[in-house]
Amino acid sequence: MWYVIQVMTGLEENIKCQCEKLIDSKILERCFIPYYEEKRRKVYKE
Repeated sequence: MWYVIQVMTGLEENIKCQCEKLIDSKILERCFIPYYEEKRRKVYKE
């Protein structure tokens, strides 16, 4: 079973640490923050 928590930008790591401290390890199997890599293509004009 999955649960998702929406938090304010910049507080993700803090909330993750709090969850790991407060929720019993038998209940909390995995806690993670999804990150994505943004790729941009540079266009050179000559």
